[in-house]
Amino acid sequence: MTAALRVVDTGLNPACWNVALTAAMVELHRTRRVPDTLRFHRYPRCVLVGRHQALEAAADLPLCRARGIATARRITGGGAVYMSPDVLAWDVVADLRSVGGDLDAAAQHLGEAVAGGLASLGIGAAYRAPNDVEVEGRKIGGACGLIDGTSLVYQGAVLVDADLAEMAAALALPASVDGRLTTATKVLGRAVSHDEVIAALTAAIAQRLDRRPEPASIDAGERALAATLLAQGSDDADAPRRGPPAVSARCDPGGIAAHVRIHPGVERRIDQIWLTGAFSLMPERALPDLEAALRGLPLARAASRALAFLDSGQIAVRGASRRDIAAAIDAAAAGAMAQETPP
Repeated sequence: MTAALRVVDTGLNPACWNVALTAAMVELHRTRRVPDTLRFHRYPRCVLVGRHQALEAAADLPLCRARGIATARRITGGGAVYMSPDVLAWDVVADLRSVGGDLDAAAQHLGEAVAGGLASLGIGAAYRAPNDVEVEGRKIGGACGLIDGTSLVYQGAVLVDADLAEMAAALALPASVDGRLTTATKVLGRAVSHDEVIAALTAAIAQRLDRRPEPASIDAGERALAATLLAQGSDDADAPRRGPPAVSARCDPGGIAAHVRIHPGVERRIDQIWLTGAFSLMPERALPDLEAALRGLPLARAASRALAFLDSGQIAVRGASRRDIAAAIDAAAAGAMAQETPP
């Protein structure tokens, strides 16, 4: 008989509590005190930074304070994300062996499941490695994960609806980046309820994992441990950490801007990169594919990798040249190299 997958919906709660509950579930799962679980939850307007990010480099803190946007730190890595009540978050806490055996396999299994769940609603979504779900080149969801012993937590979010302009502003992104994002409401042209997305994702994830979904609630032990972790400050978003700076550089005459976030470390590897300006690549998905191809590379190699990518297929560049794009990346790299990490 197919094993059960506990499914819980903890609803809308403060960011710090949501983070603490995820941490509690992972700790209790590692010691086999809770079963494999699919959890859905929502956040007030907030910025969630990755486990190793510097908050001041990942968000526009003065804007967040002025607009009442909270901050919290996830237990998983990856980049900062903007959450709001219209964004549906999900966590899978499970035995790693049941989700492919490593993070890459889990990312593919669960990314394809989320895309399939959205497809059942009429949204033409597809998984794009390493951790995004997109619709015609526009991101509608993302995810990241952590392994603790034999336990995996893989967590993501689906943009059911969202203020994409505020998202870009809170994360200190170029304003045009909101054109790279979309929501279920935009795609379907109607209001989309969280319940229908939850039902679709539950069916798709359970099927992908060959599990039987069983609706349930979190138990007293999870609540108690979450409260303890919350009291200990498990959401230490304000903790001082050395992290990646955000660097923005514009290259003229091509008019291309490269906005880069860098992982900590001497290699200056790219955490995120966005290329904006009055240019376009065809086919449309070539630009997000290029940006994905540059993630994880040392900055010093990014420009040459971009040229190689653009020369490797039938990609047309309009409004600029391949060299303009490489020059913008080089300019951003030079700006990052010139910045000194605060002591």
